Amino acid sequence: MATVNFKTQEEIAAEQLANWRESAKVSALQARVALSQAGYLDSIETLLTDTTDALIWNSATEFRRNSPLLLEFATALDITDDELDSLFKFAATVEV
Repeated sequence: MATVNFKTQEEIAAEQLANWRESAKVSALQARVALSQAGYLDSIETLLTDTTDALIWNSATEFRRNSPLLLEFATALDITDDELDSLFKFAATVEV
């Protein structure tokens, strides 16, 4: 007989959050508006000392929640995962 493994509510919630984080994306304008409203935009632009990062930042048409560049910025600015989630959720509400 096969073994059935049940997931707890916490495991299901964690899996849903991981899936959302993997698929979440906003336009570059939505991201910049959210970062500006939260007071992070100037700090991020100060972090753009690497030519490749600056090119990505200035040329991107959308930003994904789990992109390496955004995660790097979040770490540098002490933005927690929950705060980054909130920024993305707010950015998604910005109509462009």
